[in-house]
Amino acid sequence: DGTHYIVTGIGDCRDKSVVIPRSYNDLPVTEIGADAFSDCYHFMESITVHENIKKTGANAFYNCNLLKDIILSDGLEVIGDEALRGCTALSEILIPKSVQTIGKDVFKTEEVGSNKRNLNITLHCYGGSVGLMYARENNLRYKDAEEWKNVKPIKQAELEETSTPKATTRSNAEQ
Repeated sequence: DGTHYIVTGIGDCRDKSVVIPRSYNDLPVTEIGADAFSDCYHFMESITVHENIKKTGANAFYNCNLLKDIILSDGLEVIGDEALRGCTALSEILIPKSVQTIGKDVFKTEEVGSNKRNLNITLHCYGGSVGLMYARENNLRYKDAEEWKNVKPIKQAELEETSTPKATTRSNAEQ
């Protein structure tokens, strides 16, 4: 129906820092599709996801092993299966209050023998949140999100839009 865009890939972008814009061609960007940034292992170090993004699809950032910093804005509702699997440089992440669903194996490394190991990661979660329940159920380290906000405040400049999105997108009308 042409009401929004979904990020479906990185195209020829090789930037170390990527910002997913709020809108593209005057329509909101609402989702990062499955496999959109998977295997961007040799260049992408940080990504900012704006509040318009409601969902990250399965394997969205799979195997982005240089990814050290990801900002997930409040508004995100779904983190898909294995979305951050293999992101071995990622050491901590704030799970927004708005997240309602976290898929399976989101924070796993590759299998070693018969074991699936968790990334060496700390989840910053809000009390009573889905993020906190997920961390506990999956034996992940976690800390209070308020502590994170005091140590690492999100700067407004980090959330400013880029004038031209570098990732490829498709509208829901093109699906």
